[in-house]
Amino acid sequence: MATVSSCQTDLLPVCTKCRSSSSGRARTTMFIGSNDNEGTEMKVCTMSFMRVLLVASFCTSALASPTAKVSQHTITDSDALETRGPSNGKAKIQRLAQGKNAFIGRLWLAAGARIPPHKDPTEEYLFIVSGSGQITIDGQKASISAGMTIYMPAGAEVSFINGADPLVAIQVFSGPEAAAKYSKWPLLKSSQNKK
Repeated sequence: MATVSSCQTDLLPVCTKCRSSSSGRARTTMFIGSNDNEGTEMKVCTMSFMRVLLVASFCTSALASPTAKVSQHTITDSDALETRGPSNGKAKIQRLAQGKNAFIGRLWLAAGARIPPHKDPTEEYLFIVSGSGQITIDGQKASISAGMTIYMPAGAEVSFINGADPLVAIQVFSGPEAAAKYSKWPLLKSSQNKK
């Protein structure tokens, strides 16, 4: 049976559940997992998305080979970004940046769109910009909406049912391998990118 607990980090300098520090604002984290702590916990946290990106980039950098060369930095205007989507028009991904150790993209899903159960080889983070829906991670269901951040461990089985409005999310993979699936989607014309 699943357990759900939440904590307010404005009561403690560091939350004992999600380890996020308090900055005067309450943050709620919902932990969903089995009572015996087997399997994977799902964290749906409304903490600052920039903090999630910072943590993700730190963790990813820590796993990189100490002898690996540092890539040259890039700065890209949004008008120059490639956007891809399946032929059914129910999803789009705009590749914001990709390096040797991470991928970040803007994901758009049509109202009522469904993502079937699948597993990605890397950790994944989603920050919901707008919209809502129901996500299932390793059999545990949770409702998500704008302002929430979702963490999915590598190899977790994930599915999603979008709500009545289109959903926009910032998607981060801790390794670019999981984003390779988007390369199979056709490039969209610039008029289709404006949705």
